[in-house]
Parts: sequence; C-alpha cells; structure tokens
Amino acid sequence: MTKETFNKTASHPLQSWEWGEFRKSWGNQLVRFSFGQVTLHRIPFTPFKVGALIKGPAPTKTMIDELKKLAKKEKVIFVKLEPNVLKNGKAIKLLKDSGAVPGRRLFTPTTFLIDLAKSEDELLASFHSKTRYN
Repeated sequence: MTKETFNKTASHPLQSWEWGEFRKSWGNQLVRFSFGQVTLHRIPFTPFKVGALIKGPAPTKTMIDELKKLAKKEKVIFVKLEPNVLKNGKAIKLLKDSGAVPGRRLFTPTTFLIDLAKSEDELLASFHSKTRYN
C-alpha cells in the first residue's frame, strides 16, 4: 500500500503514514494493515511485546482475526484498541465476544478541529467566555 493510499483511508492523524514513521523513528515496530497501523512496543527483559491500534476504525471480525495472527507471530501479549468511533452496541459486542476487556484510555475520547486559517481574535471570539481566560 502506498503512502497516499494509506493516508486516504486513515481515520485520524494518529493513523497517518507520517505518524507511523515518527513512531518508528522512536524505536517502535510498526505493522500496517488495510484497516490501520499497529505499533508494537517491547516489554523490557522479556521476549514479549504489547500492541497499540489507536484511533483506528470500528473493529470488525477481520480486524480482530488479523490482530490475533499478529499477536501469535510477534509474541504480543495484548493489543490496546481505541477506535475513533462512538461506542455502539455492535462494536462492543464484537469486542466482548472476541475476549476483549475494557481498559483505561490512553488518548482523549474526542478530537476537536480548529480552523487555524482564522485570526487569533476570531479564534478567541469563538471560544466560550470562560475558556478564553483558563
């Protein structure tokens, strides 16, 4: 998959090709799939790793199957999933049926987009009055 194709399907900046390259430059192993990229992090003094699929798409059966294969191949003891979707019954049921358990979030549950083409005065005027002073 090319960088351009991958970025067209990325559901969040943390799933962009560039973010993956940045993570690799910090020593993380990176595995790209059609649904997103997983970073693998070594656990010191062990042969094991943990995986992270942050801000990816809604989980699917195919995704779970691919992650299980990756886990076996790379000695990954768990993969942290934080999909960039609203909680819905179908995704939660799929995760529970696959053996997933809820964990603590690593990233914020929501993302805000700010139009940086606006002037500073316009941006500040768009904030709630209390936000401007905090």
